[in-house]
Amino acid sequence: MGHANSKRRIARTAVAGALLVCALRCLVAVGAEPATGDGLRRIEGRYLTLITDLPTSDEIERLPRLFDQAVPQWVDYFGVEPDRLEGWRLTGHLIKDRNVFDRAKLLPDRLPTFDHGYSIDHQFWLYDQESDYYRRHLLLHEGAHSFMNTLLGGCGPPWYMEGIAEHLATHRIVDGKLQTRWFPTDRDAVPLWGRVRLVQDAVAAGKRLDIGQVMAIQPGGDRTNLGYAWTWALAAFLDGHPRYQQAFRKLGRMAAHAGFDERFEAVYAAERPELDLEWSLFADQIDYGYDLQRAAIFFDPPAALTTTGKEQVTIAADRGWQSTGIRLAPGQTYELRASGQFSVAQEPRPWISEAQGVSIHYYRGRPLGMLLMAIRPDEAGADGDKLFLAPVAVGAGMRIRPSKGGVVYLKINDSPAKLADNQGALTIEIGQP
Repeated sequence: MGHANSKRRIARTAVAGALLVCALRCLVAVGAEPATGDGLRRIEGRYLTLITDLPTSDEIERLPRLFDQAVPQWVDYFGVEPDRLEGWRLTGHLIKDRNVFDRAKLLPDRLPTFDHGYSIDHQFWLYDQESDYYRRHLLLHEGAHSFMNTLLGGCGPPWYMEGIAEHLATHRIVDGKLQTRWFPTDRDAVPLWGRVRLVQDAVAAGKRLDIGQVMAIQPGGDRTNLGYAWTWALAAFLDGHPRYQQAFRKLGRMAAHAGFDERFEAVYAAERPELDLEWSLFADQIDYGYDLQRAAIFFDPPAALTTTGKEQVTIAADRGWQSTGIRLAPGQTYELRASGQFSVAQEPRPWISEAQGVSIHYYRGRPLGMLLMAIRPDEAGADGDKLFLAPVAVGAGMRIRPSKGGVVYLKINDSPAKLADNQGALTIEIGQP
C-alpha cells in the first residue's frame, strides 16, 4: 500500500518544474481514458472513475458509489471545505491481470512494483482480492492516500500516513450505507483483513510495541501486513478514545506540515504517562469489538483516606479500570471488602456474579467478573503499566501492604470487548483494619 508524496518531487529549475507539471497532467489525462477492445471497462462515480478488467458484478459496479459515500465523511473528518470538491475526482485501477493494464499503457514507468496497492496524486492502483470486504478496504485505503495528498497537501510521516489510511478504510455497510473509521466487531465481518490478529500474535510472542516504536515503523518494509496492523491500531486507538481523539484529529489536519511527530509529542506531553498506560492496556487486550469508550480510564486526583480510616466506592461492571480516588501510603496495611451483585455476559444468558466472579467462565485465567486491583504508583515512570497488566485478584476481599504509595484502581475481570453486556456494580470498602 504505497504512496508517493508529490511534495517530494521538487524540480531543480523553474523550467524543469514546469515540464514536470505538464507531464503529470498529461499522465492523469491518459490514465483517465478507457482503452477500447482490450478487456478494460470504466465505471463512473461522482468522485471516482474506476477502470478494471474484472467482469461485471453487483459488487464491482457499486465500488464507485461506495467511494462517493466515503469522500464526504473524509471531508468532514479533516475539515476540508466542501467547495474544494468541485471538479475533484480520482482515477482508480482495479487489476486482475497486470498485463492487460500494461498493454493499455495504464501502468506508468514511475509506478513502482507493489504487492497490494499504490497511490500517486489523483490516481491509484490495486490488485483484486479474494474477499469483497478486503477489495473495498484496499480501494478506500489507496483512495484515502490520494484524498489526503491532493486536498490536504500531504499524508504525514509513514506511521500516520498508513495508519490513518487503514483507519479511514476500515468500514462496514448497513442498509447500503457506508460507515468508515469503524472498529470491527467480528472477524467474519472483515475477511482477509486480519489486523487485530496480527497485533494479538505479536503481543503473545512478547513483541508488544510502545507508541514510540509504532511511530518508527516503515509499513511494508518487511513485505508483511504487521506494520499496517500496528499503525492502524494506534490510529484507531487515538481516534476512538474520548480523552485523546480531539488532539489527534487536529493533528491530522496538519498532515502536510513539517514536524508532525514533534507536534504529536508536544500535544500529548502533559498526559503522556496516562496515554502510554492506556495504549499498553489496549495493545495487550486488543480484540474485535474493543470498547474504547467504556475501557477509557478517568484519572481522578488522588486523596488520602479520611480520618475515619474507611471509604466506600462504587465500581461499575460495564467499565474498565476505574479510579477509586484513594491513595494508599507505603508500608501501611489496608483492607478491601466487596459487596453486591451484578450481571455479566448475555449469551447464552446473563450470569449473576459477586466479587469472586463466575467460576464456570474464565477470562485470562481468572473467573469472569472477579474484582481486580492495580495501584498506580505516585512516582512517574514507576512501571505502572506493568501493575495494570498483571493486576491483583481481590475477589470478595483482601489485605494489602503496598511497598510504594499510589492510587487504587479497580475493575471486574472481563474483556474490554464485552463490557457493554454487563449491568450493575460492586460496593468496595477500603480502610485500615
